[in-house]
Amino acid sequence: MSRTCAVLCAFVVAGFFLLPLSTAQTRRSQKFQPPEGTLTAGLRETERHRVPLPELRIGRSQGSPQTVTFWVHVNPQGGVIEVREFKTDAPWPLKYSTGALVEAVRNITYRPFFSNGAAAEAWVQDEVQVGVEPAPSVLSGGGATFPTPVERTGFSIQLSRSGCYGSCPSYSVIVHGDGKVDFDGKSFVAIPGDHEARIEPEAAARLLERFRTADFFGLKDEYRAGVTDNPTYCLQLAIGPRKKTIIDYVGSWVGMPESVSELEDAVDETAGTDRWVSGGPQTLAAMREAGIEPSSQAAGEILLHAVKEGKAEAVRTLLAAGAPVRTKNANGGNRSLLTIASFIRDRESQHEVFRALLLSAEVREDEAGMQDALGRAAEDGNVDVARTLISAGADPTHLFFDTYQNEGKPDQTYLMRAAASGVWEMLDDALSRPHDIHAVDSKGRSALAHVLWSAPPMEDIFPLVDRLMAAGAGKKELTTTLADACDSPQWQDGLIKRGADPAVCTNRRK
Repeated sequence: MSRTCAVLCAFVVAGFFLLPLSTAQTRRSQKFQPPEGTLTAGLRETERHRVPLPELRIGRSQGSPQTVTFWVHVNPQGGVIEVREFKTDAPWPLKYSTGALVEAVRNITYRPFFSNGAAAEAWVQDEVQVGVEPAPSVLSGGGATFPTPVERTGFSIQLSRSGCYGSCPSYSVIVHGDGKVDFDGKSFVAIPGDHEARIEPEAAARLLERFRTADFFGLKDEYRAGVTDNPTYCLQLAIGPRKKTIIDYVGSWVGMPESVSELEDAVDETAGTDRWVSGGPQTLAAMREAGIEPSSQAAGEILLHAVKEGKAEAVRTLLAAGAPVRTKNANGGNRSLLTIASFIRDRESQHEVFRALLLSAEVREDEAGMQDALGRAAEDGNVDVARTLISAGADPTHLFFDTYQNEGKPDQTYLMRAAASGVWEMLDDALSRPHDIHAVDSKGRSALAHVLWSAPPMEDIFPLVDRLMAAGAGKKELTTTLADACDSPQWQDGLIKRGADPAVCTNRRK
């Protein structure tokens, strides 16, 4: 790493970003209610009907991205008819282009919503992250002419990513014009240390062209948000004697052009850093080059890292090569690959990793891990993973620990965990299996109460409530659920309308 890049990347702002508090904002004076009798879907159900939405950088004030919720009217094919009632709980006045948001939502195609077995028109809740609008390129001084290498390979491109208050991978990589790649893995990477590789010089040249297209020399030298505990990214291009370095410290919060993040990712992709950082198709070869035997404990740590990062191909390759599936934590206890896989955020990647892991008989012997993973999959609403685990031997009739408390005895049913997910298909899966609709956990909460207990504050919970009532939940379950909603007016009326006893809130206030 160059001295300039190292010094700049080591610098972290120590001040906190203070924000004024305000009440929740709404774009309409009256609360919107979908027409009576219309099929409706809550936030977590709707999220299952579309691809993940990227952050919309349409905000006109700097700060962290904020969530904007809204209602969408969709036709039976999943097309958007209209968008209503934008709301946000941002702690400061959030200014953004409503027209740009509506246009973005209109371009979404949802997977159809079904009622009684047929695709139906519906009103659905959805949300998106609104971030700061990118600023135009700003010259940093000295002119922005992009230099041409004297020799075709006479350039180098360096990316460094620092650690953070957490487990952010810390490493640096240099791509040379002749195709040489130098990697230095520091912490929270699969294969730490210094490593070399080679790529085609043409690949390096294509990467350089992306920097030219992005007008790299015309961008600011630094994009730094006034927050702490985040990683710092440092991007440097050297062409002969000419150098340009850009510091990105949560730059998107202060209007950094998206092209900077795209260039950072392009360096990783071109260099193939995933082989050392997270686990990729070339990880096994990289291990051998580093002298790591596939059956060693070090290989087991790399396998664990690949699971954590959701790298199914690397997981399959490492298991086939004989990487050990049992590793110890700092306290000497076994770490379950199945439990670790439960925390993968991307659902498709998570399912692929579970499928790869469950091919191993030794992994399937981890009964506690199987049950823990099943409970977490149900609560996350990942029905494909839940069904895969059950097919592999996990038992949905067993009780599960609370996600945040593994002490005492397990007291939650599969139905409770599924109800907490907010996802129709997950709840339907649990209702299709043996269950007790009236069962309660150690705190006296039924599956119906778990719907409310886990719901985001703005979510319409009643499509799930009605499913449970159709399955036999009654006044007792509604009333105990209302007891948790006495300070949540958005849900009180609906519960009382369905039969909950309003006296439970009156008595509580007394």
